[in-house]
Amino acid sequence: MEGKYYLVDAGYPNQLGYLSPYKGPRYHVPDWRRGPTPSGEQELFNQLHSSIRNVVERSFGAWKMRWRILLKMP
Repeated sequence: MEGKYYLVDAGYPNQLGYLSPYKGPRYHVPDWRRGPTPSGEQELFNQLHSSIRNVVERSFGAWKMRWRILLKMP
């Protein structure tokens, strides 16, 4: 679907329809809490990607607690 993307982790290739983080620059949320602010476009992208991915993962965790059937899904 045009204009839509899947937010994926570094294990996926960065290709049409997939947004994976840059390899090399800092990525994980704790790296941003204890370190300096992003320097450059790639670090800024990785910071935003990590933040959004964190929200998505927490949402799935909340859904699994609310609807226990989701715990059985792979």
